[in-house]
Amino acid sequence: NPSDTTYAIAVTTDPTFGSNLQYVQTDNTLKTTTPVWQTYTAWFATGGAASGTNIIGLTTGTAYYARVEASRGTFTQGPFSPIVSASTVTPTFTFNLQTTNQAVPPYTVGIGVVNAGQVTTSWQKIITTITTNANKGGTVYISGANAGLKSANAGNYTIASAANDLSSGGVTEGYGARGLSASASTGNMELLNPYNLGGNNVGPVNTSKNAIADSTSAPVTSGTINFELKAKASSSTPAANDYADTITVIASGSF
Repeated sequence: NPSDTTYAIAVTTDPTFGSNLQYVQTDNTLKTTTPVWQTYTAWFATGGAASGTNIIGLTTGTAYYARVEASRGTFTQGPFSPIVSASTVTPTFTFNLQTTNQAVPPYTVGIGVVNAGQVTTSWQKIITTITTNANKGGTVYISGANAGLKSANAGNYTIASAANDLSSGGVTEGYGARGLSASASTGNMELLNPYNLGGNNVGPVNTSKNAIADSTSAPVTSGTINFELKAKASSSTPAANDYADTITVIASGSF
């Protein structure tokens, strides 16, 4: 068609186009109004016809039917095109959390005796699994209530958490999480920096929501990560038997 041809896009949930007729607006919403006419270039300004045009505000789990009408100048409006259809999906997201020896909460992860100058690793490993059809995938976050291992018996002294190599001679004490593995049945799951560095490198477990892993901006099935906790005390760290932290693990999908 000539470049000055304009088009209107009609959408309905009725396969016969006998009811619920709406038109795509310039803001990509649907409204029961008169047709909005735009050129081919205007409708597909985001990347050409191959990329389609977005329609927002649709209902999940619903079949939609669309057809296009063309017009140029006066008294030249043509018939509607054949009907095409597509169905929206129902958003799904499942999340599982457990440790290597505990399948149901509440979970306790023990580190044991943390000797001065030595890196100590938690006995249990923490495992999270997500499954989602979110088009931008899912992400797992961790945070700690105390931003470190805190002892009431030692006057609320805290072995602070930060992104560090606990093996480094310049790090006298510290605490954090280290990712061990990531896998998925379908799609992809990956540990994120600095939780993926190996050795005694740890990422922070502070009061911020820290992304430890994600599904690389795509849907995933059984996206699983495995991580552990590590701690190091210094010769000046007060001795106490109640150093502890409360960790929150959150998962979300980006639909």
